[in-house]
Amino acid sequence: PNGVHCMILGQDPYPEPGLATGRAFEAGNLAAWTELDKMFSKSIRAYMQLIAAARLGDESLAQSFDRWPDVRRLLCDPAGPFEAPGVIAGRWVGEGVLLLNASLTLSRFRVDIDPHQSRGHLPFWRPLMLRVIDMLVARGKPVVFLGFGAAAADILAEAAIREGHAGHVGYVQREHPAFADKVLGRENPFLLCNSYLEAMGGRPIAW
Repeated sequence: PNGVHCMILGQDPYPEPGLATGRAFEAGNLAAWTELDKMFSKSIRAYMQLIAAARLGDESLAQSFDRWPDVRRLLCDPAGPFEAPGVIAGRWVGEGVLLLNASLTLSRFRVDIDPHQSRGHLPFWRPLMLRVIDMLVARGKPVVFLGFGAAAADILAEAAIREGHAGHVGYVQREHPAFADKVLGRENPFLLCNSYLEAMGGRPIAW
């Protein structure tokens, strides 16, 4: 816990057992980025557009979902700067990123939240998520919360975390990247995270 600089809070696990890993926005069972075509959801694609734009310093890569084919080519280039799908989330964890979902279990899935999620899984895990947030804030060290989607926004609101940064706490909220067009074309949350960390005296993350 003392090594966490950023907590990313998504919604729930990927709905296929082979893809859910327990870490937010990590697609398991993918040996290469070319295999992302197995996944229906836009979420990991839009998420990786934001990561690519932040890492390469090219915000045009995250202007719209139309740029996904270009980002896909960059990800798939064996001589390029991106790790394989099974490695990249480990990199983020090593940089001090905690990858959590608002719920760690799932039975029926809808991006706009099925009743099984809203009445069952999300309320069940909420106390744990609130406790994690409280613990990270209580350390007194710079930390930025990145919330993706309504479920994350609800939890961070209940924890009284406000957007922007004050003291040693920062917060950036975005729509879930499954709604790619609502996330892309805005200020990059990963770059905003780093600017908040630096403003609070923390170490930026090499996304």
